[in-house]
Amino acid sequence: MNSHILLVEDDEPLAEMVRDFLIEQDFDVTIEADGQAAINRIERESYDAVVLDIGLPGTDGFNVCRSVRPTYAGPIIVLTARGEEIDEVIALEVG
Repeated sequence: MNSHILLVEDDEPLAEMVRDFLIEQDFDVTIEADGQAAINRIERESYDAVVLDIGLPGTDGFNVCRSVRPTYAGPIIVLTARGEEIDEVIALEVG
């Protein structure tokens, strides 16, 4: 059985490119483009990992991580175009 990854990315071409790569690596991938919708999915469905963008509509990736971390113990991988060191620090602090 393949691992199931939730890819949270609002840039559709980028999300499709990452999805295609992960599928080639034998992962099952679900894409979500909205931060609040991602929180809802993580709370009601089971994922082996979450790949999370920071800049999202609805609520940003930091809030997604902060909201789900108390109940979701799996890995959360932050994928972002932001280059600021503070973003890395915040991502680590929120889980």
